[in-house]
Amino acid sequence: MKDVVSLVEEIIQGKGYVLIPELLSPAQAEEARSLVLEIAEKEKLLGKVLLDDQRERIYGLVYKGKIFELMVQHPTVIEVIETIVGKEYDSRHFLGSHP
Repeated sequence: MKDVVSLVEEIIQGKGYVLIPELLSPAQAEEARSLVLEIAEKEKLLGKVLLDDQRERIYGLVYKGKIFELMVQHPTVIEVIETIVGKEYDSRHFLGSHP
């Protein structure tokens, strides 16, 4: 896994995001993906999916599945976020999007 400084630099000065492959197991990644797609379909029917160009945004994922809680509570994720925005960040703003 890359060190936190490298991850932060890539977010701030690079692409604006990073991939952390070791964050989830392949089974957990598939669970998260499937759940995002399932939630998106349900929330489209309720008019809760926000459209942004060609992406659909689903807010509050951290409240919609334990897998999302695991993602934002991972020590590496917390350290990266705290390095960028400080120790007072609010994980409730965690969101997902897909094309």
